[in-house]
Amino acid sequence: MPLLAGQALAATARSFEDIAELGFCRPSQKPAEIDIIALAGGRLIIGEAKCVPAFGSNKEASQAIAKLTDISDLLGTDEILLATTAPGPWHERDTGLLLNEVARHSWRFGKAPLVRVLANLRDDPRDELLENSYTPYTLSLRSTRVAAVRRHSSGLRDFLVWACRTGH
Repeated sequence: MPLLAGQALAATARSFEDIAELGFCRPSQKPAEIDIIALAGGRLIIGEAKCVPAFGSNKEASQAIAKLTDISDLLGTDEILLATTAPGPWHERDTGLLLNEVARHSWRFGKAPLVRVLANLRDDPRDELLENSYTPYTLSLRSTRVAAVRRHSSGLRDFLVWACRTGH
């Protein structure tokens, strides 16, 4: 699934690089796996890729959303992606919970990521940017760090390893 999500993101980006199935770990904690991390057209994106358009139970949804927001905050991402091979839209409960968490979260770099949904990845991918009423300000520190990654797209892997090692 991450490969199909990457192909869909790359199709519209002028530049693209991705890493599939990357684990993030902090001391004394179980690793958190992200299905896809991509630098697409200068935007840093993390996401989940599934064959069904849902996280599962309420508990599984809460855990997945917490993981996505924590790692998005750690990296200062521009977008959180929910991708599925299913033809239908992502489950409204899950997208609503994610949008609410993005809106209420206090982002370390001052700017909340956008939420993007990709569906029907196998046949004719549908791409939808979800609306969120939260419009935060941008801090220059985040812009500087992400700009450094964008200047050196081949440095995406190095940046992610640095962020994981240092806890940033």
